[in-house]
Amino acid sequence: MDEKYDIWHQNRNGAILSASTGGSMQKIYFDGYDGQNIWIDFRDFNKEGDVFPATISTAGDRRIQSGEHYQLNQNNLHHLSDGTFHILQYTQRGMGRIRYREEDGSEKEYNLGPEQCFFISHDQQFEFFSPENCFYSYIYISFRGELADHVFARLREQQPVRRLPRDSETVEQFHQLFNSALHGRVDRCALRRIAADILLDLETELCDCPSRMDNDFLRQAADWAHENMAAASVSSLAAHFHVSDKYFQAVFKKKCGMTPGKFLADLRMNFVKRLLECTGMKLSGIAEATGFADASHLCRVFHRAVGITPDAFRHHCFADGHGIAPESSPSAPGTDGKTASGPESRTDG
Repeated sequence: MDEKYDIWHQNRNGAILSASTGGSMQKIYFDGYDGQNIWIDFRDFNKEGDVFPATISTAGDRRIQSGEHYQLNQNNLHHLSDGTFHILQYTQRGMGRIRYREEDGSEKEYNLGPEQCFFISHDQQFEFFSPENCFYSYIYISFRGELADHVFARLREQQPVRRLPRDSETVEQFHQLFNSALHGRVDRCALRRIAADILLDLETELCDCPSRMDNDFLRQAADWAHENMAAASVSSLAAHFHVSDKYFQAVFKKKCGMTPGKFLADLRMNFVKRLLECTGMKLSGIAEATGFADASHLCRVFHRAVGITPDAFRHHCFADGHGIAPESSPSAPGTDGKTASGPESRTDG
């Protein structure tokens, strides 16, 4: 059956469209500065209450522009979700932040860089927002049902912010859901099947085979390093595991087949590449966020590891159509393709 979209009515600075499929209705919202923010409301599919084993209430693809104020908490989402939800939110590009509030009043705050996701449920206290002058692009899905309760309970036993590669089954299935919904090809039964598939893949990727790594020790090291990238070193990582540097280096090499210095260097360089590709941050800001002394130090290490300068890498991504245009700023020494002078970076481990 050919899909049909009709303007329903205006909502703030965007339009709400409706797509009818097999007698059911889904609402598609477009809003935002560029008209590219999309929110799909599937709740009319769930009015009869049949959500076993799980279903999807809403899904969205949003782009928060640099300078745009954006902030949501549990109260906002209770209003939008009729009170019950389990949400997976995944950063595509840019940077966001989330703050969790524990029952004892303590708070924990996390950066949300590219390929990082977080999980929130209706019984948690939280607030997520875009930092000042930072572009933030993310996708999200809100689940309901017994399977969602089970999977999110397992996820809450681990780190609240995790990494999902762009080619992961979970991310791929989200995009398939979105494309099908926008073309009116999702009905109530299909929605339950898609929800179950995504949740089971999510459980496999993050709970049963965390981060596609071979052992829990490496996963813990990677999780800690991602959350403390600016200050991460072999010594600080050893301190996290409450062992001496010498013992840690020996155990790490035996368990993981590489030195902890090489492990951290690879993580740091991959994070730099994602920030160059997915944000417009200045080199000085990237250097500070990833643990380099300054932009010149970053340029030296990047050129030695990748073979081109950070600016050349970023402009190559932008020219290919999958990068963010950089903020205009004076180039740091070493960004014109020449290696900057100065002492080489320290390699430990």
